Amino acid sequence: IFSKLSNAKTDYKKLVIEWNIPNKKMTNLSKGNKQKVGILMMLLAESDVYLFDEPTDALDDKAISLFQNAIKRLLTQNKIILPLFSP
Repeated sequence: IFSKLSNAKTDYKKLVIEWNIPNKKMTNLSKGNKQKVGILMMLLAESDVYLFDEPTDALDDKAISLFQNAIKRLLTQNKIILPLFSP
């Protein structure tokens, strides 16, 4: 998993540990862990606009809290957050 995040300027290894993502190939990760990797990759992209499609789907409570805190940080930086949710 580390190879997928190696271009990031942030300490991605710390984030992987914080988000409790096992160091496995993507194909061997659970749906929730794949979702976490996707969120981290998007957060580490350092963009002005972030689009999330059902961001909390399959996440555990801790990951939902980490995601909410990340969104709050982005909003304080005047980033645009566009969440998509299915009805």
